[in-house]
Amino acid sequence: MHTDPLSYARAGGWTVGPDGSRRDLCGDSAYQWLVRETARRTDAPECPWCASPLWIAADLDTAEPAVGDALAHTGWSGRLVIETCHFCACHATLYSQVTPAGTATWWSGNTRPSYLPDDAEAEEPPALLPVVGPARTGPYQASAWNQGGSTLGGQPDWIQDAEHVDCPGCQQPMDYVGLVVGADLDEFGEGAYYLHVHQPCGFAAVNFQQS
Repeated sequence: MHTDPLSYARAGGWTVGPDGSRRDLCGDSAYQWLVRETARRTDAPECPWCASPLWIAADLDTAEPAVGDALAHTGWSGRLVIETCHFCACHATLYSQVTPAGTATWWSGNTRPSYLPDDAEAEEPPALLPVVGPARTGPYQASAWNQGGSTLGGQPDWIQDAEHVDCPGCQQPMDYVGLVVGADLDEFGEGAYYLHVHQPCGFAAVNFQQS
């Protein structure tokens, strides 16, 4: 074997915790994420790298039964807002610090890739927000390719290799939240944003894959 055995476990959506016990990174319940138009924020913080207004990729509350069901495996309780740069997240995993009160703050430790252009112009993020829809028939119903494939919970549909990101606070794998499909954000969009959270350290993350 040319990789650590636990790398293969991650591809299956689980890992082994520091105490030696199995820990599921994904949940058994999944719900369609219906992407709906929302008002543009006039007070959105800017991305420190490209000055684009940050985009709210998810605004969830576990008091809603479907959300609590989908996020049960994460241990999160309360409101979860995942805010990111829709442009820079396509080039690097972006972390934010989050609280159950619904606050989200760009993590100062995010590392800017050297290949990002210095003269990139600010872009308006999508004026769209996923809202929870009907339950999927199973945890494997997400689609990173097709319109309508955005899904809260369940198992990710990876376009490339499985990429469960590590928490920057403790280096343990983060829990998978869901994916937002490019085709749901734009008629000609491709790729998918993958959302993660690690409740013990209070970090959320967004990474992106495309063909």
